[in-house]
Amino acid sequence: MTLTSLWLRFPVERPLVFQSFSGFASRGIFFEMLKSYDEEWAHLLHSGGGIAPYSTTPIIAHDGRRSQIVYRHLPACLASLRICLLEHELSKAFLDILLSGDHSIRLLEHEFPLTGISVQVLDFQELLAEAKPVRKFVLKFKTPCFFRRPPVSYLLCPRTIWAKRRLGEIKRFVPLPDPTLMFKNLVRLWRAFSNKPFCYESFLEWVELGGVALSGFPSGLKTVRLYERPDSNKWAVGFMGMANFVLPDDTFHRRYARIVDALLRFAEFSNVGGNRTAGFGMVEYKPTEYAEF
Repeated sequence: MTLTSLWLRFPVERPLVFQSFSGFASRGIFFEMLKSYDEEWAHLLHSGGGIAPYSTTPIIAHDGRRSQIVYRHLPACLASLRICLLEHELSKAFLDILLSGDHSIRLLEHEFPLTGISVQVLDFQELLAEAKPVRKFVLKFKTPCFFRRPPVSYLLCPRTIWAKRRLGEIKRFVPLPDPTLMFKNLVRLWRAFSNKPFCYESFLEWVELGGVALSGFPSGLKTVRLYERPDSNKWAVGFMGMANFVLPDDTFHRRYARIVDALLRFAEFSNVGGNRTAGFGMVEYKPTEYAEF
C-alpha cells in the first residue's frame, strides 16, 4: 500500500483575504476537485464519519526568496498547497482528474490556472524498512496542532452518573505536544491505511510508559484560536513551535525506536492531530541522534 502526495502550484496576481485560516480553503479545493470527478463520493466523504483518508496543507506563498504559510492574507505570488491521499482508490481518482486536461482551482470566486503539479508516492513498507533507531529528535509544528483525549471514565456514584447523563461522554482537546496522544493518533492513521502492520498495542504501551519523552521547547510554544468562519462559533485551539524529544536510556528499545522514526516520517505527509484535513498539524521531523548499530 502507498500514499500519494500532490503539490499543486498556481499564480496569484492580486492579493486575496480569506475569511479564516487558509487550510479551510485547501479542504474546499479538495472537495471541489473530487466533486468534479464523482459528486456522490465527495458527498459521502464530506458527511461520513471515521478517519479521513486525506490531509491538506494550508496555502503557501512563495516570493522567490522564502515560503510563508498563509493564514488569511494571500499576497500576489506563486502559491501552492499539498493534498495527501492515503487510500489507493482516492489517489487513483485524483491522478485521473489531473491527467484529464487543463485545470484550475477556485478561491474566493476567482479561478486560478494550475501551472505546476508534483507527485510523490510513498510506500508504507519502505518507510518501515528504511527506518533507523532514533534517540533524539526535534518536531517543528508548522501549523496549529491539537490532540483529542478519549472520553473520561466515570466512577459509579450518583453525582457522576448524573453528570454522564446530562453531559454525555466528555472529551478534551489538548493543545500540547503530548507523546502518548501524538503516537496514538499516528498509529490510528497507519493502522487504518497501511497494509504493513507492526506491534501496535505493545508499541503504544511502551510510549505510555515513557519510551518517548518530551525534553523541552527552548524557543517556546504558542497557541492560537482559529474559527472555521467568522460568523461561526466553531473553533479550534492549537499549538505551534519546536519541541525536543528523547528516547530515554532506561526504556530504550531498538525496534520501537525504528517505528518512531517511520511514524514521524509518515507524519510529514499525513499531518498529525485534529483537523488534518484543513491543514492543521503540519510537522517537520528532524532526527538529531540515532542509536549506534
